[in-house]
Amino acid sequence: DYVFSGSEFTKKLLEDLFTLKRKIEVLAENGLDASFFAEQTGDHSPRESDKLQLLFVGRLVPYKGADIAIDALSLLPPMQREKTWLTIVGDGPERESLQAKVDEADLNSSVRFVGWVPQEVTQTYYRSADVFCFPSIREFGGAVVLEAMASNLPCIVVNNGGVAEYVTETAGCKIEPLSREYVVAEVAQALRKLHEAPDLRRAMGLAAGQRARDYTWCGKAHCGKAQRIVATYQALLREKRFKRDASQGAVA
Repeated sequence: DYVFSGSEFTKKLLEDLFTLKRKIEVLAENGLDASFFAEQTGDHSPRESDKLQLLFVGRLVPYKGADIAIDALSLLPPMQREKTWLTIVGDGPERESLQAKVDEADLNSSVRFVGWVPQEVTQTYYRSADVFCFPSIREFGGAVVLEAMASNLPCIVVNNGGVAEYVTETAGCKIEPLSREYVVAEVAQALRKLHEAPDLRRAMGLAAGQRARDYTWCGKAHCGKAQRIVATYQALLREKRFKRDASQGAVA
């Protein structure tokens, strides 16, 4: 009777592949609890004005792109590279090879591996960061991007799948997945730009936080996901009851 699609990308795919008479509505896979949001102050300037705290959160598997963040960091001019610190939160089969990449690039003083932490602890890392870098090349939901946005962080993402639909041009940087080399170079360019412009980081962080509020599960200020789902079920049930009653009346 009704189809919820997790992203515009999937909605278009369904419409291209099938002839669907049912209505399709986009409802993002992920949602946020109101308690996750940072105060809308935009105060994400580094503790020291010339230091940039960069954050990656996710499983350490190839398509998530932690290696891209490391390679982009290595492309920064020496002065900026020394003043950019990358924290990688998460664990997975790529941990050892990523550490080797850091060793090879002589970035041990700039990259920190935290490992896996409980979800509630990730807020600590979001709140102490300046920029969220998540160059995943294949992501349907990407809850970590929403969490970063709710923490007033500008986000660097690849323009593919559901993640790219969260991040607007005013809330971060979206990079076309033309090639790995291109993505690495563009991530580095975005880092240079955000490093040099704290006011831009602050403005993007505020825009990201405001955008993230469209993805709350519940809330009076915005029509949350839970309300939308319940409202849809109620409308469908009313329609079915009406058709049933009309049919019984016609038979009688």
